[in-house]
Amino acid sequence: MELTDELREQFIEWLAGQGYSTTDDERGWRGPKGQCGLSRCHMRKHVQRFFPRLSSFVEPGKVDGYITAALAKRAWSSVQHECLTLRLFLQFSAARRWIVNPPSVPDPPETAMGVRDPRRKAHATDLSPEQWEALLGQLPEHAARARREGGRLTPIRDAVTLQYELMRRPVTVERLRKGEHWRPEHGARICLTADIDKNGKRRARRGEKAEWIALSPRAHAIVKQRAAEVRDGELIIGPYQATVRSYVQAAALAIGLPADVAKHVSLYDGRHNAIRHAVDETGDLRGVSAQCGTGIASLAKHYLDSGEKQATRMVAKRAGAALARASASQTAPELVRENGLPQGRPSKCEGGDSNPHRSYPTSTSS
Repeated sequence: MELTDELREQFIEWLAGQGYSTTDDERGWRGPKGQCGLSRCHMRKHVQRFFPRLSSFVEPGKVDGYITAALAKRAWSSVQHECLTLRLFLQFSAARRWIVNPPSVPDPPETAMGVRDPRRKAHATDLSPEQWEALLGQLPEHAARARREGGRLTPIRDAVTLQYELMRRPVTVERLRKGEHWRPEHGARICLTADIDKNGKRRARRGEKAEWIALSPRAHAIVKQRAAEVRDGELIIGPYQATVRSYVQAAALAIGLPADVAKHVSLYDGRHNAIRHAVDETGDLRGVSAQCGTGIASLAKHYLDSGEKQATRMVAKRAGAALARASASQTAPELVRENGLPQGRPSKCEGGDSNPHRSYPTSTSS
């Protein structure tokens, strides 16, 4: 369903006012991916059904009715994004004098859950470190064919492996450039500028232009090899998300995952699993948070296991620690006997021998 002519023209001007290109195709309003594409999707699929004309936005109760109807069909987080799009568009419309006294657009009520799309998975697919390494081993080095004639083959294994090692989002890995983000003199570090990272604008407001993170030996080798194949200013990895999806699912099947699980394995599962594996192996929440660029609170809420899984893992670790202590306590007396060390502390109760080892100095009296 296309936008109505009236809204279409206003929407084009709104996107252009935000600095987005609106001449990417023959319709003249598609725009690039990211927030622009998300806003376009909201306007086309949802907003225009309730607000076919600009005058519809100011009708009493119309905005509240939109939010209620949206929560009956979509998840709370999706409706929240739609409210943001609607809010920004109304603010721009008021500044352009298209609408007088635009209504306020609140976020959906916190108590409302919404309805999740049954076609989308609710949680990341959990794989063990061994399973993930086996999956990486099943991936081909390159795609079977180039995306366009004369273009280079899309890297598959290196792209997924680098994303796993960096614990960053796919779009960040796609935008890494030689010279700007990594140079040979950087060594085992890489610079993430504000324009390629989701949290970059937040850092820019704090006056931080870039963030440096460490490269693991495997990530360093990949970046060094790929950077040697391109010129300064070119992408080290380049776009790979659309190409790699089918390869990841085929690799999941190849390592023996059930078909109903393998079809849901995605690139973002690499980030989720990398974070979880790092926390399980190191226990360093602060270090993992710095590496993946996500706050500790969000890390615990969205990426780490909770409930029965986490409790089971904790109980297993405590049981292992208790077994280790019991084993150590059983071998301690043997070590004492072998080394001739005193067994236990001397008794200081009344009547106890203050010299239990019968060690007396030689008498010097005549």
